[in-house]
Amino acid sequence: MTALKTKDNFMLSQQDLHLKHVLGESLSPEELHQLEKWYEEQDAQEETVLHHSDLSADSPEQIQHQINLLLEQISTELEQVRRLTEENNALKNANQVLKIQLFESLKQSAA
Repeated sequence: MTALKTKDNFMLSQQDLHLKHVLGESLSPEELHQLEKWYEEQDAQEETVLHHSDLSADSPEQIQHQINLLLEQISTELEQVRRLTEENNALKNANQVLKIQLFESLKQSAA
């Protein structure tokens, strides 16, 4: 990201220039040129993203296949979360039993 120096030697990014412009503050000709150049770069980047993410090239069957694969992945991950939750609960219970045993042992030692 390029930045411009102001009269006070303060660096302004393109986003700062955009904000300044949107808020109605005046821009120098150099700042306005830089902002317009940045807008063009942003438009080009957006166009690239939109062009590469165009799903219209995929057939409905391909899209459905991708959805099915994602659903399988979600199902597998969900099962793993369930297993980990069960293991975690078992460890919590075992930890609670050990705490009680430790407390009882300390209580008997103190008596």
